[in-house]
Amino acid sequence: MKFISKLTKLLAIILPILILTSCDDDENGNVIEGTNSIVNYFEKNQDFSEFLQAIDLAGLRATLDANSGTYTVLAPNNEAVDAYLTEHHYTNVEAIPEDTLYQLVSYHLLETLTPKENFVTGYLKTSATVAVNDSTDVSLNLFVNAENTLKFNENTTITTADIDVDNGILHKIDHVLELPTMKTFLEADGNLKPFYEALTTEGTATDFENLINETDNFKTVFVPDANAMASFYEEKNVTNASEINSDSLDNILRNHFVNELMLSSGFVNEYKTSLATETISGENHLINLYTNIDLGLKLNGNSNIVIPDIVTVNGVIHVIDTVLKLPTLTDFILADSELSTLTDAFLREDQATQDYLGLLTETNTDFSNAPFTVFAPINEAFAATLLEIFPEQDASIEDIEQTELTSILNLHIVGDAALRTENLTEGSLQTIGGENIHVNADKTLTDVNGRPAKYTNTNLQAANGVLHTIDNVLLPQQ
Repeated sequence: MKFISKLTKLLAIILPILILTSCDDDENGNVIEGTNSIVNYFEKNQDFSEFLQAIDLAGLRATLDANSGTYTVLAPNNEAVDAYLTEHHYTNVEAIPEDTLYQLVSYHLLETLTPKENFVTGYLKTSATVAVNDSTDVSLNLFVNAENTLKFNENTTITTADIDVDNGILHKIDHVLELPTMKTFLEADGNLKPFYEALTTEGTATDFENLINETDNFKTVFVPDANAMASFYEEKNVTNASEINSDSLDNILRNHFVNELMLSSGFVNEYKTSLATETISGENHLINLYTNIDLGLKLNGNSNIVIPDIVTVNGVIHVIDTVLKLPTLTDFILADSELSTLTDAFLREDQATQDYLGLLTETNTDFSNAPFTVFAPINEAFAATLLEIFPEQDASIEDIEQTELTSILNLHIVGDAALRTENLTEGSLQTIGGENIHVNADKTLTDVNGRPAKYTNTNLQAANGVLHTIDNVLLPQQ
Protein backbone atom coordinates (compact mmCIF):
# COMPACT_ATOMS: atom_id res chain seq x y z
CA MET A 1 0.00 0.00 0.00
CA LYS A 2 2.90 2.36 0.79
CA PHE A 3 4.35 1.60 -2.70
CA ILE A 4 1.04 2.45 -4.42
CA SER A 5 0.74 5.63 -2.45
CA LYS A 6 4.28 6.74 -3.43
CA LEU A 7 3.62 5.87 -7.12
CA THR A 8 0.43 7.91 -7.11
CA LYS A 9 2.27 10.92 -5.70
CA LEU A 10 5.08 10.50 -8.27
CA LEU A 11 2.64 10.39 -11.19
CA ALA A 12 0.90 13.45 -9.86
CA ILE A 13 4.21 15.30 -10.11
CA ILE A 14 5.41 13.87 -13.47
CA LEU A 15 2.23 14.04 -15.60
CA PRO A 16 1.75 17.83 -15.43
CA ILE A 17 5.42 18.25 -16.39
CA LEU A 18 4.97 15.93 -19.41
CA ILE A 19 1.84 17.77 -20.49
CA LEU A 20 3.51 21.16 -20.19
CA THR A 21 6.64 20.10 -22.09
CA SER A 22 4.54 18.63 -24.93
CA CYS A 23 2.64 21.88 -25.56
CA ASP A 24 3.58 25.43 -26.55
CA ASP A 25 2.31 28.65 -25.07
CA ASP A 26 0.96 31.57 -27.09
CA GLU A 27 1.96 35.17 -26.31
CA ASN A 28 -0.59 35.30 -23.47
CA GLY A 29 0.64 32.10 -21.85
CA ASN A 30 -2.30 30.00 -23.07
CA VAL A 31 -1.46 26.37 -23.86
CA ILE A 32 -1.58 25.48 -27.62
CA GLU A 33 -2.26 21.84 -28.39
CA GLY A 34 -0.06 20.22 -31.10
CA THR A 35 3.23 21.57 -32.44
CA ASN A 36 3.88 19.30 -35.38
CA SER A 37 1.86 20.71 -38.24
CA ILE A 38 3.17 20.73 -41.82
CA VAL A 39 4.46 24.25 -41.22
CA ASN A 40 6.01 23.28 -37.88
CA TYR A 41 7.85 20.40 -39.52
CA PHE A 42 9.34 22.68 -42.16
CA GLU A 43 10.30 25.23 -39.50
CA LYS A 44 12.23 22.55 -37.64
CA ASN A 45 13.93 21.19 -40.77
CA GLN A 46 16.05 23.82 -42.52
CA ASP A 47 16.43 21.59 -45.58
CA PHE A 48 12.89 22.74 -46.50
CA SER A 49 13.35 26.43 -45.74
CA GLU A 50 12.86 27.52 -49.37
CA PHE A 51 9.67 25.49 -49.80
CA LEU A 52 8.40 27.01 -46.52
CA GLN A 53 9.24 30.45 -47.92
CA ALA A 54 7.20 29.56 -51.01
CA ILE A 55 4.31 28.51 -48.78
CA ASP A 56 4.45 31.84 -46.96
CA LEU A 57 4.67 33.92 -50.13
CA ALA A 58 1.77 31.97 -51.62
CA GLY A 59 -0.35 32.80 -48.56
CA LEU A 60 -0.79 29.15 -47.59
CA ARG A 61 0.80 29.12 -44.13
CA ALA A 62 -2.54 29.31 -42.31
CA THR A 63 -3.95 26.51 -44.47
CA LEU A 64 -1.06 24.18 -43.64
CA ASP A 65 -0.59 25.13 -39.99
CA ALA A 66 -3.27 23.16 -38.16
CA ASN A 67 -3.59 20.55 -35.45
CA SER A 68 -5.46 18.12 -37.68
CA GLY A 69 -6.08 17.44 -41.34
CA THR A 70 -5.63 15.01 -44.21
CA TYR A 71 -3.14 16.76 -46.50
CA THR A 72 -0.48 14.84 -48.33
CA VAL A 73 2.47 17.08 -49.13
CA LEU A 74 5.01 16.19 -51.79
CA ALA A 75 7.82 18.30 -50.40
CA PRO A 76 10.88 19.32 -52.45
CA ASN A 77 13.96 20.15 -50.38
CA ASN A 78 16.19 23.16 -50.92
CA GLU A 79 18.36 21.38 -53.47
CA ALA A 80 15.28 20.57 -55.59
CA VAL A 81 13.96 24.14 -55.28
CA ASP A 82 17.36 25.58 -56.24
CA ALA A 83 17.44 23.39 -59.34
CA TYR A 84 13.98 24.68 -60.31
CA LEU A 85 15.04 28.30 -59.79
CA THR A 86 18.15 27.83 -61.93
CA GLU A 87 16.20 26.11 -64.73
CA HIS A 88 13.64 28.92 -64.87
CA HIS A 89 16.18 31.72 -64.39
CA TYR A 90 14.78 32.94 -61.08
CA THR A 91 17.26 34.47 -58.65
CA ASN A 92 15.26 33.27 -55.63
CA VAL A 93 11.81 32.13 -54.55
CA GLU A 94 10.61 35.73 -54.25
CA ALA A 95 11.23 36.21 -58.00
CA ILE A 96 8.54 33.68 -58.92
CA PRO A 97 5.31 35.52 -59.91
CA GLU A 98 2.71 35.34 -57.15
CA ASP A 99 0.03 33.55 -59.20
CA THR A 100 2.55 30.99 -60.46
CA LEU A 101 3.89 30.44 -56.97
CA TYR A 102 0.43 29.84 -55.55
CA GLN A 103 -0.31 27.26 -58.24
CA LEU A 104 3.11 25.68 -57.87
CA VAL A 105 2.84 25.17 -54.11
CA SER A 106 -0.76 23.98 -54.40
CA TYR A 107 0.31 21.43 -57.04
CA HIS A 108 2.39 19.73 -54.32
CA LEU A 109 -0.68 19.28 -52.10
CA LEU A 110 -3.15 16.41 -52.18
CA GLU A 111 -6.22 16.76 -50.00
CA THR A 112 -6.42 13.09 -49.04
CA LEU A 113 -4.07 11.24 -46.72
CA THR A 114 -1.94 8.99 -48.97
CA PRO A 115 0.91 6.88 -47.57
CA LYS A 116 3.47 5.79 -50.13
CA GLU A 117 2.09 2.25 -50.36
CA ASN A 118 -1.35 3.60 -51.34
CA PHE A 119 -0.23 5.29 -54.56
CA VAL A 120 -1.39 3.41 -57.66
CA THR A 121 -0.85 4.10 -61.34
CA GLY A 122 -3.27 6.72 -62.61
CA TYR A 123 -4.22 10.36 -62.21
CA LEU A 124 -4.80 12.26 -58.96
CA LYS A 125 -6.38 15.65 -58.39
CA THR A 126 -4.15 18.20 -56.71
CA SER A 127 -5.06 21.37 -54.79
CA ALA A 128 -3.89 23.48 -57.74
CA THR A 129 -6.62 24.70 -60.06
CA VAL A 130 -7.08 26.47 -63.37
CA ALA A 131 -9.98 28.79 -64.13
CA VAL A 132 -11.91 27.52 -67.13
CA ASN A 133 -14.33 30.44 -67.05
CA ASP A 134 -15.36 33.26 -64.73
CA SER A 135 -17.17 30.93 -62.35
CA THR A 136 -15.50 27.53 -62.64
CA ASP A 137 -12.11 26.26 -61.47
CA VAL A 138 -10.94 22.69 -62.04
CA SER A 139 -8.15 20.79 -60.33
CA LEU A 140 -4.89 20.09 -62.09
CA ASN A 141 -4.02 16.42 -62.35
CA LEU A 142 -0.87 14.60 -61.28
CA PHE A 143 0.24 11.39 -62.99
CA VAL A 144 1.37 8.55 -60.74
CA ASN A 145 3.38 5.65 -62.12
CA ALA A 146 3.57 2.90 -59.52
CA GLU A 147 4.61 0.06 -61.83
CA ASN A 148 8.22 -0.16 -60.67
CA THR A 149 9.84 2.79 -58.92
CA LEU A 150 7.09 5.15 -57.77
CA LYS A 151 7.22 8.28 -59.96
CA PHE A 152 5.19 11.45 -60.29
CA ASN A 153 4.91 12.91 -63.80
CA GLU A 154 7.68 10.44 -64.68
CA ASN A 155 10.63 12.50 -63.40
CA THR A 156 10.03 12.86 -59.66
CA THR A 157 10.51 10.23 -56.96
CA ILE A 158 10.04 10.02 -53.21
CA THR A 159 13.32 10.01 -51.29
CA THR A 160 11.84 9.89 -47.79
CA ALA A 161 8.29 8.64 -47.33
CA ASP A 162 5.52 8.74 -44.75
CA ILE A 163 6.60 11.57 -42.45
CA ASP A 164 3.68 11.97 -40.06
CA VAL A 165 2.51 15.44 -39.05
CA ASP A 166 -0.54 16.59 -37.14
CA ASN A 167 -2.49 17.64 -40.22
CA GLY A 168 -1.37 15.04 -42.73
CA ILE A 169 1.64 13.26 -44.12
CA LEU A 170 4.80 14.37 -45.92
CA HIS A 171 6.85 12.73 -48.64
CA LYS A 172 10.21 14.24 -49.46
CA ILE A 173 10.68 14.37 -53.26
CA ASP A 174 13.72 14.98 -55.46
CA HIS A 175 12.28 17.54 -57.89
CA VAL A 176 9.88 20.45 -57.88
CA LEU A 177 6.73 19.28 -59.67
CA GLU A 178 6.31 21.50 -62.73
CA LEU A 179 2.79 22.63 -63.54
CA PRO A 180 1.75 20.10 -66.20
CA THR A 181 1.02 20.82 -69.83
CA MET A 182 -0.58 18.25 -72.11
CA LYS A 183 2.94 17.33 -73.22
CA THR A 184 3.82 16.44 -69.62
CA PHE A 185 1.27 13.63 -69.51
CA LEU A 186 1.69 12.51 -73.12
CA GLU A 187 5.37 11.89 -72.38
CA ALA A 188 4.91 10.47 -68.88
CA ASP A 189 1.96 8.11 -69.33
CA GLY A 190 2.92 4.94 -71.19
CA ASN A 191 -0.69 4.49 -72.26
CA LEU A 192 -0.59 7.86 -74.05
CA LYS A 193 2.99 7.83 -75.29
CA PRO A 194 2.32 6.03 -78.63
CA PHE A 195 0.12 8.99 -79.63
CA TYR A 196 2.87 11.40 -78.58
CA GLU A 197 5.38 9.44 -80.64
CA ALA A 198 3.07 9.76 -83.65
CA LEU A 199 2.81 13.52 -83.08
CA THR A 200 6.59 13.83 -83.03
CA THR A 201 7.34 11.42 -85.89
CA GLU A 202 9.91 12.86 -88.27
CA GLY A 203 8.12 14.43 -91.20
CA THR A 204 4.92 15.39 -89.39
CA ALA A 205 4.01 19.04 -88.86
CA THR A 206 6.33 21.01 -86.65
CA ASP A 207 3.56 22.77 -84.72
CA PHE A 208 2.35 19.72 -82.77
CA GLU A 209 4.89 20.40 -80.00
CA ASN A 210 3.45 23.91 -79.67
CA LEU A 211 -0.12 22.61 -79.64
CA ILE A 212 0.54 20.40 -76.64
CA ASN A 213 2.97 22.66 -74.81
CA GLU A 214 1.96 26.29 -75.38
CA THR A 215 -0.13 27.92 -72.65
CA ASP A 216 -1.66 30.85 -74.53
CA ASN A 217 -5.09 29.21 -74.79
CA PHE A 218 -6.95 26.08 -73.78
CA LYS A 219 -7.24 23.08 -76.07
CA THR A 220 -8.84 19.66 -75.89
CA VAL A 221 -7.08 16.60 -77.21
CA PHE A 222 -8.70 13.19 -77.58
CA VAL A 223 -5.83 10.75 -77.14
CA PRO A 224 -6.15 7.16 -78.41
CA ASP A 225 -4.74 4.76 -75.83
CA ALA A 226 -1.89 2.36 -76.58
CA ASN A 227 -4.23 -0.43 -77.72
CA ALA A 228 -6.06 1.94 -80.07
CA MET A 229 -2.80 3.06 -81.65
CA ALA A 230 -1.66 -0.55 -82.07
CA SER A 231 -4.97 -1.45 -83.76
CA PHE A 232 -4.64 1.59 -86.03
CA TYR A 233 -1.17 0.52 -87.18
CA GLU A 234 -2.33 -3.05 -87.68
CA GLU A 235 -5.23 -1.86 -89.83
CA LYS A 236 -2.84 0.28 -91.87
CA ASN A 237 -0.49 -2.72 -92.14
CA VAL A 238 2.41 -0.72 -90.71
CA THR A 239 4.46 -0.99 -87.54
CA ASN A 240 4.65 2.70 -86.63
CA ALA A 241 3.69 6.20 -87.68
CA SER A 242 6.79 6.79 -89.79
CA GLU A 243 5.46 4.33 -92.39
CA ILE A 244 2.28 6.39 -93.02
CA ASN A 245 2.17 9.20 -95.56
CA SER A 246 3.07 12.28 -93.54
CA ASP A 247 0.29 14.51 -94.91
CA SER A 248 -2.32 11.85 -94.24
CA LEU A 249 -0.97 11.21 -90.74
CA ASP A 250 -0.83 14.93 -90.01
CA ASN A 251 -4.51 15.39 -90.82
CA ILE A 252 -5.60 12.32 -88.85
CA LEU A 253 -3.71 13.58 -85.79
CA ARG A 254 -5.24 17.06 -86.13
CA ASN A 255 -8.64 15.45 -86.06
CA HIS A 256 -8.00 14.73 -82.36
CA PHE A 257 -7.60 18.41 -81.40
CA VAL A 258 -10.29 20.98 -80.63
CA ASN A 259 -9.25 24.57 -80.07
CA GLU A 260 -11.27 25.04 -76.85
CA LEU A 261 -11.61 23.47 -73.43
CA MET A 262 -14.19 20.67 -73.36
CA LEU A 263 -14.78 19.14 -69.92
CA SER A 264 -16.93 16.02 -69.89
CA SER A 265 -19.44 17.70 -67.56
CA GLY A 266 -20.22 20.15 -70.36
CA PHE A 267 -20.63 17.61 -73.14
CA VAL A 268 -23.91 17.64 -75.06
CA ASN A 269 -25.01 16.20 -78.38
CA GLU A 270 -23.38 18.68 -80.73
CA TYR A 271 -20.81 19.33 -83.43
CA LYS A 272 -17.41 20.81 -82.61
CA THR A 273 -14.65 21.90 -84.97
CA SER A 274 -11.42 19.91 -85.04
CA LEU A 275 -8.09 21.09 -86.45
CA ALA A 276 -8.21 18.63 -89.36
CA THR A 277 -9.08 19.90 -92.82
CA GLU A 278 -10.98 18.39 -95.72
CA THR A 279 -9.10 18.12 -99.00
CA ILE A 280 -11.88 17.06 -101.35
CA SER A 281 -13.16 20.57 -102.19
CA GLY A 282 -9.75 22.17 -102.45
CA GLU A 283 -10.75 24.83 -99.91
CA ASN A 284 -9.37 23.14 -96.76
CA HIS A 285 -12.36 23.72 -94.51
CA LEU A 286 -11.98 22.51 -90.93
CA ILE A 287 -13.64 19.16 -90.26
CA ASN A 288 -16.27 18.75 -87.56
CA LEU A 289 -16.43 16.29 -84.69
CA TYR A 290 -19.74 15.05 -83.22
CA THR A 291 -20.08 14.40 -79.48
CA ASN A 292 -22.92 12.24 -78.19
CA ILE A 293 -23.80 11.66 -74.53
CA ASP A 294 -26.85 9.41 -74.97
CA LEU A 295 -24.86 6.22 -74.34
CA GLY A 296 -21.74 7.28 -72.49
CA LEU A 297 -19.35 9.75 -74.08
CA LYS A 298 -19.00 9.02 -77.80
CA LEU A 299 -17.22 10.78 -80.65
CA ASN A 300 -18.47 10.49 -84.24
CA GLY A 301 -20.56 7.54 -83.11
CA ASN A 302 -17.70 5.05 -82.98
CA SER A 303 -15.13 6.15 -80.40
CA ASN A 304 -15.62 6.05 -76.63
CA ILE A 305 -14.01 8.26 -74.00
CA VAL A 306 -12.58 5.79 -71.47
CA ILE A 307 -10.70 8.23 -69.22
CA PRO A 308 -12.16 11.75 -69.14
CA ASP A 309 -10.88 15.07 -67.84
CA ILE A 310 -7.12 14.87 -67.38
CA VAL A 311 -6.59 18.57 -66.68
CA THR A 312 -3.42 20.53 -67.49
CA VAL A 313 -2.55 24.22 -67.50
CA ASN A 314 -3.18 24.42 -71.24
CA GLY A 315 -6.19 22.19 -71.67
CA VAL A 316 -7.71 18.81 -71.08
CA ILE A 317 -6.98 15.29 -72.29
CA HIS A 318 -9.68 12.68 -72.82
CA VAL A 319 -8.42 9.15 -73.46
CA ILE A 320 -10.35 7.31 -76.19
CA ASP A 321 -10.48 3.69 -77.35
CA THR A 322 -10.06 4.19 -81.12
CA VAL A 323 -8.15 6.48 -83.44
CA LEU A 324 -10.51 9.13 -84.82
CA LYS A 325 -10.54 8.64 -88.56
CA LEU A 326 -11.61 11.54 -90.72
CA PRO A 327 -15.42 11.37 -90.57
CA THR A 328 -17.59 10.82 -93.62
CA LEU A 329 -21.14 12.08 -94.01
CA THR A 330 -22.31 8.58 -93.12
CA ASP A 331 -20.46 8.81 -89.80
CA PHE A 332 -22.29 12.02 -88.93
CA ILE A 333 -25.70 10.67 -89.97
CA LEU A 334 -25.26 7.52 -87.90
CA ALA A 335 -23.89 9.43 -84.91
CA ASP A 336 -26.28 12.37 -84.79
CA SER A 337 -29.15 11.65 -82.39
CA GLU A 338 -31.40 14.08 -84.29
CA LEU A 339 -31.04 12.05 -87.50
CA SER A 340 -32.11 8.63 -86.26
CA THR A 341 -35.28 8.59 -88.42
CA LEU A 342 -33.23 9.43 -91.51
CA THR A 343 -30.89 6.60 -90.57
CA ASP A 344 -33.86 4.22 -90.28
CA ALA A 345 -35.04 5.31 -93.74
CA PHE A 346 -31.61 4.76 -95.28
CA LEU A 347 -31.37 1.32 -93.65
CA ARG A 348 -34.82 0.11 -94.65
CA GLU A 349 -34.44 -3.28 -96.37
CA ASP A 350 -36.19 -2.19 -99.55
CA GLN A 351 -33.69 0.67 -99.90
CA ALA A 352 -30.69 -1.67 -99.86
CA THR A 353 -30.11 -1.36 -103.60
CA GLN A 354 -29.64 2.38 -103.17
CA ASP A 355 -26.99 1.83 -100.45
CA TYR A 356 -27.24 5.43 -99.29
CA LEU A 357 -24.89 4.98 -96.36
CA GLY A 358 -22.33 3.31 -98.59
CA LEU A 359 -22.67 6.12 -101.10
CA LEU A 360 -22.05 8.76 -98.45
CA THR A 361 -18.79 7.13 -97.34
CA GLU A 362 -17.23 7.59 -100.78
CA THR A 363 -14.27 9.94 -100.89
CA ASN A 364 -12.52 9.16 -104.18
CA THR A 365 -13.74 11.74 -106.66
CA ASP A 366 -12.37 9.79 -109.65
CA PHE A 367 -14.73 6.88 -109.12
CA SER A 368 -17.69 8.32 -107.20
CA ASN A 369 -20.10 11.22 -106.93
CA ALA A 370 -18.14 12.73 -104.04
CA PRO A 371 -18.10 15.32 -102.67
CA PHE A 372 -21.71 15.44 -101.51
CA THR A 373 -24.06 17.96 -99.99
CA VAL A 374 -26.70 16.41 -97.75
CA PHE A 375 -29.81 18.25 -96.55
CA ALA A 376 -30.75 16.03 -93.61
CA PRO A 377 -34.26 16.29 -92.11
CA ILE A 378 -34.22 16.05 -88.34
CA ASN A 379 -36.50 13.60 -86.51
CA GLU A 380 -39.17 16.24 -85.87
CA ALA A 381 -39.27 16.98 -89.60
CA PHE A 382 -40.07 13.36 -90.40
CA ALA A 383 -42.73 13.25 -87.69
CA ALA A 384 -44.47 16.30 -89.15
CA THR A 385 -44.22 14.99 -92.71
CA LEU A 386 -45.66 11.59 -91.77
CA LEU A 387 -48.63 13.39 -90.25
CA GLU A 388 -48.95 15.40 -93.44
CA ILE A 389 -48.83 12.31 -95.69
CA PHE A 390 -50.94 10.08 -93.44
CA PRO A 391 -53.35 12.41 -91.62
CA GLU A 392 -55.74 9.58 -90.73
CA GLN A 393 -53.24 7.22 -89.05
CA ASP A 394 -50.36 7.05 -86.63
CA ALA A 395 -47.73 6.33 -89.31
CA SER A 396 -44.01 5.52 -89.20
CA ILE A 397 -41.26 5.60 -91.78
CA GLU A 398 -42.18 2.00 -92.65
CA ASP A 399 -45.53 3.13 -94.05
CA ILE A 400 -44.04 5.09 -96.94
CA GLU A 401 -44.12 3.09 -100.18
CA GLN A 402 -40.74 1.89 -101.47
CA THR A 403 -40.37 3.96 -104.64
CA GLU A 404 -41.79 7.04 -102.97
CA LEU A 405 -39.29 6.74 -100.13
CA THR A 406 -36.44 6.40 -102.64
CA SER A 407 -37.62 9.54 -104.41
CA ILE A 408 -37.84 11.40 -101.11
CA LEU A 409 -34.36 10.38 -99.97
CA ASN A 410 -32.83 11.20 -103.36
CA LEU A 411 -34.13 14.77 -103.03
CA HIS A 412 -31.89 15.36 -100.03
CA ILE A 413 -28.53 14.51 -101.62
CA VAL A 414 -26.59 16.59 -104.14
CA GLY A 415 -23.59 14.94 -105.79
CA ASP A 416 -20.32 16.40 -107.08
CA ALA A 417 -20.58 19.44 -104.84
CA ALA A 418 -19.70 20.38 -101.26
CA LEU A 419 -22.00 23.36 -100.84
CA ARG A 420 -21.65 25.46 -97.73
CA THR A 421 -24.14 28.22 -96.98
CA GLU A 422 -21.89 30.80 -98.61
CA ASN A 423 -22.10 28.74 -101.83
CA LEU A 424 -25.87 28.32 -101.73
CA THR A 425 -26.90 31.20 -103.94
CA GLU A 426 -30.47 31.53 -105.18
CA GLY A 427 -31.32 28.99 -107.85
CA SER A 428 -31.97 25.32 -108.47
CA LEU A 429 -29.94 22.32 -107.38
CA GLN A 430 -30.13 18.98 -109.12
CA THR A 431 -30.27 16.08 -106.69
CA ILE A 432 -29.02 12.53 -107.26
CA GLY A 433 -32.51 11.43 -108.34
CA GLY A 434 -32.56 13.99 -111.14
CA GLU A 435 -35.22 16.23 -109.58
CA ASN A 436 -34.46 19.79 -108.56
CA ILE A 437 -34.88 21.64 -105.31
CA HIS A 438 -34.78 25.42 -105.04
CA VAL A 439 -32.46 27.55 -102.91
CA ASN A 440 -34.11 30.82 -101.93
CA ALA A 441 -32.49 34.19 -101.33
CA ASP A 442 -32.99 33.77 -97.58
CA LYS A 443 -31.03 30.47 -97.74
CA THR A 444 -34.13 28.33 -97.16
CA LEU A 445 -34.99 25.43 -99.46
CA THR A 446 -38.21 24.75 -101.35
CA ASP A 447 -39.33 21.53 -103.01
CA VAL A 448 -41.34 21.42 -106.27
CA ASN A 449 -44.55 21.58 -104.25
CA GLY A 450 -43.60 24.94 -102.73
CA ARG A 451 -42.98 23.41 -99.30
CA PRO A 452 -40.19 25.29 -97.46
CA ALA A 453 -37.43 23.86 -95.27
CA LYS A 454 -35.27 25.93 -92.93
CA TYR A 455 -31.79 25.04 -91.79
CA THR A 456 -31.42 23.96 -88.16
CA ASN A 457 -27.64 23.46 -88.38
CA THR A 458 -25.31 24.34 -91.23
CA ASN A 459 -21.85 23.73 -92.67
CA LEU A 460 -21.17 20.50 -90.83
CA GLN A 461 -17.99 19.52 -92.58
CA ALA A 462 -17.07 15.89 -93.21
CA ALA A 463 -14.10 14.61 -95.17
CA ASN A 464 -16.31 13.94 -98.20
CA GLY A 465 -18.80 16.78 -98.14
CA VAL A 466 -21.10 19.02 -96.16
CA LEU A 467 -24.16 18.24 -94.04
CA HIS A 468 -26.97 20.72 -93.34
CA THR A 469 -29.84 19.69 -91.08
CA ILE A 470 -33.31 20.97 -92.02
CA ASP A 471 -36.70 21.22 -90.32
CA ASN A 472 -38.87 19.78 -93.10
CA VAL A 473 -38.77 16.80 -95.44
CA LEU A 474 -38.55 17.72 -99.11
CA LEU A 475 -41.11 15.84 -101.22
CA PRO A 476 -41.19 14.97 -104.93
CA GLN A 477 -43.96 16.22 -107.22
CA GLN A 478 -47.32 15.38 -105.64
